[in-house]
Amino acid sequence: MKSWEERWLAELDEAVPPLREDVLLAEIPKRKVAQEVKNKKVVSSKSWFKETFELLYTRWMSMPKRWIAPLATGVAGVAIVTGALVAGLQPGPITPSQPIVATADVISVEINPQAIFSVDKNGKVTAVVALNDEADIVLADNRYMEMQDLPIEESMRIFVDYTAQLGFLNLDEPGAVRLSSCAENGYIDKATQGLETYFQSMGAYIAVAEETLQINEFCARVQMDIFETVESLKMNVERIPALLFERETDGKTEEELAVMYRENVPMEEVKNLFLEGAQKGVDKMDAIKEISALAKDIFEESDSFLLFRQSYWDLLEKKEEITNTKLLKLMRDMEGKLLAYELSYGVRLESSLQVQQEMDACHLESLTYLTEILIDCSLEVFAERFDSLMGILDLIGIDTTKIKEFYTLPTTVEEYLEKLQNYASERYQDLKESGKEIYNHDREELSPSNYSDYMNTLIAEYGSLNDYFVSLRSSGK
Repeated sequence: MKSWEERWLAELDEAVPPLREDVLLAEIPKRKVAQEVKNKKVVSSKSWFKETFELLYTRWMSMPKRWIAPLATGVAGVAIVTGALVAGLQPGPITPSQPIVATADVISVEINPQAIFSVDKNGKVTAVVALNDEADIVLADNRYMEMQDLPIEESMRIFVDYTAQLGFLNLDEPGAVRLSSCAENGYIDKATQGLETYFQSMGAYIAVAEETLQINEFCARVQMDIFETVESLKMNVERIPALLFERETDGKTEEELAVMYRENVPMEEVKNLFLEGAQKGVDKMDAIKEISALAKDIFEESDSFLLFRQSYWDLLEKKEEITNTKLLKLMRDMEGKLLAYELSYGVRLESSLQVQQEMDACHLESLTYLTEILIDCSLEVFAERFDSLMGILDLIGIDTTKIKEFYTLPTTVEEYLEKLQNYASERYQDLKESGKEIYNHDREELSPSNYSDYMNTLIAEYGSLNDYFVSLRSSGK
């Protein structure tokens, strides 16, 4: 080696002190994350640029110390030149309070269901992700796929229309939804216009509040890890499962799954299913009492025709010989009631003895006991008496399969997901049935001017549509 090179390296070693071992082995700092909200946090992996930074950081610290000074000097020079060029091209740095200008976007919609939509540079939705249990019900059974590959305004309309069908959004009452965005590119305006057009067509006085936030504020609002760019946030939304209950299972034990299942399918729901079964038992008792009374009338009326009394089932063989119009009418009534009973309860009654057995099963005392328990029964007491209550329904002849399936705790992730999917499907059908009257009835379509006048009235009263939305939330609406 040349003498000047040896002297240069010796001087460099003296000028650059060796790195301490605690610095070399120090843990790489991690980004701050938004506070979790009751296990509803969306789990995300590291963004590509953070992984690249950490790799470069590690390699930098492992380089021979004599290389660091000239490299650092060169990098600093490049940074100064690049900074000067950027400063000359841009009006000034983006302050923390300013939203990001980006070609992509992530937009959230808040009603009672809350979901987020990732939007590409063409304004098309690439993913829809549920943020709460209600949104799971809306998006389950692959309904989230209906909203993908569509313009954001159309995708958003489909989501909000589902919430109205299920009764989460009452189109007959004044209300508001809120859209939030983390980028300034106009996609939130398109989504707002799409929803306003939808509400006008449905004759609903529902306001659409929109707000564009700084990205860290947006991530906190939607309960996600904080990302530095819209693109990295969008990529994370696109790769996570669409349904919340699917994202919650990662790494959970059997005990944790049991707790989560009880939270997602509360005992209140199981009790409601039981109430439906008990009501079915009451209806069954009424039906069998009517059949028994009709059988008695037929038995007594047959005395005047054949000189001795016979049951309905004995008379079926001689039906063509019967001329008594009253008796024939009674037999037609019985035929209809027996068919209805078979269709409702899966039991074909073929003798007077079988009718009596059904009467004994639907004993009034059993149903009275059920009613008394359910009126004042707490969920804890209901859980304690679950097996005995199921036994009574089984004795009455009510199918308890669905109730027991909901009540039984899952032991594996696969079983948990299957149970939650079944629950979401059942809830969807129940809510759609109960909400169809409000959703389907005729309403007069609002003109754009009438709708606009109403929005201006809200702004004048509350200051902004966002303040109106917050006011409704604080009042529990």
